Order: sequence, then structure tokens, then C-alpha cells
Amino acid sequence: MKIGVCLKQVPATDTRIKINAEGTGIVTDEVKWEVNPYDEFALEAALLLKEAGKASEVVILTVGGADCEQRIKDGLARGADSAIRMDDAAFAGSDALGIARILAAAATKAEVGLVLCGKQAVDGDSSQVPGMMAELLNWAQVTDISNLELEGDTVTTHRAAG
Repeated sequence: MKIGVCLKQVPATDTRIKINAEGTGIVTDEVKWEVNPYDEFALEAALLLKEAGKASEVVILTVGGADCEQRIKDGLARGADSAIRMDDAAFAGSDALGIARILAAAATKAEVGLVLCGKQAVDGDSSQVPGMMAELLNWAQVTDISNLELEGDTVTTHRAAG
């Protein structure tokens, strides 16, 4: 099974964020960028499944400009097989549903059978995109899992109770 992993570029968690003069975004001049830490966990889970022979391929899915190329290269260096970066001026200012639509379309085109996402992004912190993607793909969604098993087309997840 081919696994898609959503990776989002976010400001590093130790970056001091400043709002721009227009109040429409942040000043990016001094921002250090990194892969969303929770997405790193999703990538690691996918790579472990591939290493165990349970997944045939790991594909990074991301929405962003050329500035996120280094994050993609990092994921490829860790063992992902390929990456799809969606970048279009029409995507600027997209909300969670817009991003979910873009990612769902990419997952469909890439013919992935499973998409792994981090539980939330540390910048927006809304955790909306994965659920919206699942709905758009007409797939089941499981959140906050502690263990993932893949056997053929069957996915078994475990969640810690408590």
C-alpha cells in the first residue's frame, strides 16, 4: 500500500512571532522554519511501516511555495520515496477546508491508500485539515492513535485510554 504523509512547514517552536503592519499575517524575515513536529511523527510511522515491508511507498504531500523545499528534502533524506508540493497563487489565503481539498486531490491523484497526518499543526492549532480530508476522500478517520498496524489493506489502530 502506498502511504501519503501530510507535512506542513511551520515557524520553529522557539521563534518569536511578530504580526505584520497590516495585521494580516506575520513578519517572516527572521522566522526559522521547520516541519510541524506532529507531522514528523506521522512521517516516522509511515517510514516504519515501509521498513517492515507493510507499505510499498511513502509520498510526502505538502502545500507551499519554494521556501518549503528544504523540509521536503529532509523528508526524502529520511526515507520518503517522493513528494508532491502543491503551489499556486490561487491557494494563497486558503482556509482549512481549502487546504484539505488541495491535499485530498493530491492524495487521490497519487493513488495513496492511507494518509497519515500529525494530530495538529503548531501554528494554527485547529486540527481541522485531517478530518476534512477524510470526509472529502470518503475515508474513515482515526485520531490520537498510539499504535498503527497495517496488514494488506487492513489498518488496525490503537489508542491509549485514560
